[in-house]
Amino acid sequence: MGPGDGDGQAEEGLGIEPLHGRTQGDDVADDEDSWCLEVAGCRFFSGYPITPQSAILEYLSWRMDELGGNCVQTESELAGINMLLGAASAGARALTTTSGPGFSLKQEGISYIAGSQLPCVIVNMVRGGP
Repeated sequence: MGPGDGDGQAEEGLGIEPLHGRTQGDDVADDEDSWCLEVAGCRFFSGYPITPQSAILEYLSWRMDELGGNCVQTESELAGINMLLGAASAGARALTTTSGPGFSLKQEGISYIAGSQLPCVIVNMVRGGP
């Protein structure tokens, strides 16, 4: 069984190197979140760079090549959610990320995804306050 087959194998059985010692993005925690998505079998990412989620886009932009996946930096939040809709419709394990106002812009696409009952992951990151 391979990645994403639901076999419950540890990361060493998936052929994905552990993240320990890597600090490619702005925040190691964002890299670790991205690494968890790799282990879960995510092989398609589309997103618009908006802080604080830009570190995930930065990490996946080089890591998806190594995993044989696709990472697309879109021209808008609307394009990002529509690419997610297309990828999920084609059967890909797909992800998009955003923050606050970007999530509002994605609402039409989210309603299409929900109405079609397509599985995908939408990450809405927030800035920490005082």
